Amino acid sequence: MGDWLTFEKMITPVIIRVIFWVVSAIIVLAGIFSLFAGGGFWGFVRSVLIIVLGPLAVRIYCEIIMVFFSINDHLREIRDNTRKA
Repeated sequence: MGDWLTFEKMITPVIIRVIFWVVSAIIVLAGIFSLFAGGGFWGFVRSVLIIVLGPLAVRIYCEIIMVFFSINDHLREIRDNTRKA
């Protein structure tokens, strides 16, 4: 708990994982609703693309954000290792 209060441990990576799953579920549901809304062939193609590419785009966006936290962790390790030497 003390690490969270001093910002030594980040909670945002956990929140980002939850956001990924929630947004992915919303996108898939939107694609399914769009699938049954009609629109002919192109409506079907659009719905399938939403279902397939939507979660992929959200995953890529979340991974980009997670890279910043990974960089922070690695820089913290480098700092800790250079202090011990």
